[in-house]
Amino acid sequence: MGYLIMTLKEYLLNSGLSMADFARLVPCSHNYPGMIINGKARPSYRMAERIENLTAGLVPRSNWYAPAKEVQYIEVNVDE
Repeated sequence: MGYLIMTLKEYLLNSGLSMADFARLVPCSHNYPGMIINGKARPSYRMAERIENLTAGLVPRSNWYAPAKEVQYIEVNVDE
């Protein structure tokens, strides 16, 4: 089974939630989901997290923000 990623628009169409209902759940202003869908607004990182959590990961924050890069640590021995 593959991993499913949706846009916010796809999620709303598939879930049957109206934009107003979604806005109440997130929470945000009633017109904000439409602004995101139409590309007139980009959610803040925190809002993108809330959208990801509300949609159980189906609309990931990576739709708007690149995933964090893994940091590689190297061990350095310093002689005193």
